[in-house]
Amino acid sequence: MSTHLTAVSDPDELARIYSELLEPSFPADELGSLEALQADLGDPGSLVLTLRDDEGLDLAVSIAFHDAGAGVLLLAYLAVRPGTRGGGYGNALMAGSLQRWDEIFSPDFVIGEVERPGDRADVVEEHGDPEARLRFYRRFGARRVVAPFFQPGIAPARHRIPMYLMLLHISPSARVGEEVDGHLSVSAPPLRAFIADYIAATEERPPTDPEAVELLDALGGDTVDTVPL
Repeated sequence: MSTHLTAVSDPDELARIYSELLEPSFPADELGSLEALQADLGDPGSLVLTLRDDEGLDLAVSIAFHDAGAGVLLLAYLAVRPGTRGGGYGNALMAGSLQRWDEIFSPDFVIGEVERPGDRADVVEEHGDPEARLRFYRRFGARRVVAPFFQPGIAPARHRIPMYLMLLHISPSARVGEEVDGHLSVSAPPLRAFIADYIAATEERPPTDPEAVELLDALGGDTVDTVPL
């Protein structure tokens, strides 16, 4: 069976992908509303990519948002159709998405959020294994930013979730020095600017509370440390 990567621009197609791939893959407090994602389809910085087979079945999906000012692209969601995990579709989607993001946006950073294993007591098998998820991203050379990161609270619960902030791509110009004993410094100002805007836009309030300030302070220097995920 052959597959191909397709950009999604139709709201009805996104609604089908949302119900068949995204809702089964994410807890409710980690998944934005369908209406919000549909509203973003017309944004030039928004890109929904699906891996489809010859019969039009969506096997995996990535949803990303690019901030041209900061030079940062956020991989907001990546999901594989339930029952097909282990079939290589996630790998094919990730590799194709990284190439497409570079061709379209040329970001300095591709960032993502990933659960820290053991942090959540409400993990269910249908949402995937957190350890397997880390192994998946490690295959693509993901690095972890050394900062107390959390996913901003999504409406209506506004419940923040501690996570790792990972880097899936770092441009040569964003690297500062060479990697030493697994540690690599990268330029912090673009990350800080993006994260501050991300929190404010998601939570619809300024990121001035102690938890947000601690995170932004960790990104407040010229550089920030990263280590292998």
